[in-house]
Amino acid sequence: MSNTRVRPQYANMPTTPGQYETVVVDPPWPVQKFPRRVRPNQTPALDYPTMSVEDIRAFPIDAWASPRAYLFLWTTNRFLQTAGTILGAWGFKYHATLVWCKETGVCPWSPFQFCTEFVLFGCRDGKRFREFPMGTLKTHFAAPVTRHSEKPSIFYKMLLPITPEPRIDLFARTRHPGWDYWGNELPPPGTTWN
Repeated sequence: MSNTRVRPQYANMPTTPGQYETVVVDPPWPVQKFPRRVRPNQTPALDYPTMSVEDIRAFPIDAWASPRAYLFLWTTNRFLQTAGTILGAWGFKYHATLVWCKETGVCPWSPFQFCTEFVLFGCRDGKRFREFPMGTLKTHFAAPVTRHSEKPSIFYKMLLPITPEPRIDLFARTRHPGWDYWGNELPPPGTTWN
C-alpha cells in the first residue's frame, strides 16, 4: 500500500450524528519517510494512505462529536500549528497540549531528535470540567513506541476516569477497553502485537 493522497470516502459513518462525548482523532497527516543511510532500501511511501491538510480540515467531525464534546487531536512537530487551526475550524476551543515522550525518534535535518508527539485538547463547553477531578492528569506522559503510528495504550487508560462517555477513537490502529473505534487499520479482534 502506498501513501497516495486521495479524497477520502467515509464508510461506516454513525447513524446518529454527534453521539460521542469524548473523541480522539489521529488523522493520517500528509507525511513521507525521508531517505536515510542507515536504511537505504526504505521508500518514501508510508504503509497507509495519507490525507491532505484540507481533507483533514473538512473531515466531518460533527458526525461523531456531540455539541459538548471533548476532543483530543494527535499531531507531530511538523503539523502542530496546523492542528491548532483545525481544532478551531472544527468548533473546539483549545485548552491544553499533552506531550507523549518517546524513547526514540527521527532526526530529519538538525541536531534535534523528534522524540515527542502532541495531543491538542479542546472542548466545546469549558464549564464541563467541573464534572471531573481537577489536576489529575499531567500534560506529559512517557510510553514506549510500538508499531508505526500506533498510539500508546496508557493514553487511553489515563483518559478513562476524566472524560465522559461514550468515547471513540477515530483513525484507530488498536482497540482499547472503554472506547469505540473507527478506522481502516484496525487488526482483527484478538490480535496482539509483540
